[in-house]
Amino acid sequence: MKYTRTFTVHSHDISASGFLRPTAILREMQETAEYATAEDGPSMTALWEQGYAYVVMHMTVSIYGELSAGDRVEGETWAAEIGGPLTCGRCYRLLRDGVPMAEAVASFALLDLARRRPVRVASVETHYRTDALLDLDLPARLSLPPQERFSLVGERQVYFSETDRNGHMNNTRYADFVCDFLPEPEKRRPVRFSLSYLTEAAAGETLKVYRADAGDGVFFFRTVRRDGKTNLEAEIVTEEVL
Repeated sequence: MKYTRTFTVHSHDISASGFLRPTAILREMQETAEYATAEDGPSMTALWEQGYAYVVMHMTVSIYGELSAGDRVEGETWAAEIGGPLTCGRCYRLLRDGVPMAEAVASFALLDLARRRPVRVASVETHYRTDALLDLDLPARLSLPPQERFSLVGERQVYFSETDRNGHMNNTRYADFVCDFLPEPEKRRPVRFSLSYLTEAAAGETLKVYRADAGDGVFFFRTVRRDGKTNLEAEIVTEEVL
């Protein structure tokens, strides 16, 4: 069983190239999940009050078509089994006129906020709607090129306006973050991307951005914090904007 909501694409979420920004896609997917968990229980706020929070570890997104300003979109989401006792999954789909425009699968850990460590997903009783796991055409785990293939392409500070209630960069922001470091980003449209969230980046943190070009519009990214720890790894598959 899936949870469904309908929303309208906003003009300020459309890029200069004319397509819906990757971060906007993630935001609408996760907003749909927020409504779903609030209706089915427990909501993210209720979970927080119990001392827990779901932390996204990996997200894979496939984009099949362009969404335009004013489009009425149906967002779907449901929980799905994805791993062992410390991991839970959630699927997402955006449809226009019944046709899938984008799909995604995410894996989450349940974090004990007081101890700042993952606990068994079964530690919290949930009543979320469940269905079969989506079978997307990107691997659940990234396989990055060797380190010597990566080159430093820039640095970027994490701003307060990009942070969530934990004080760290919101996970949806990373999609636009890395796409800004594509070569000639205005000439490329992301059609698939996969993000692995490894460590958090707080407001004021400066991230070094490394990129490896695999050819055929495929790019790999790694962002690194000041302490040398990897923050994010990503694969972005693009096509040229005609």
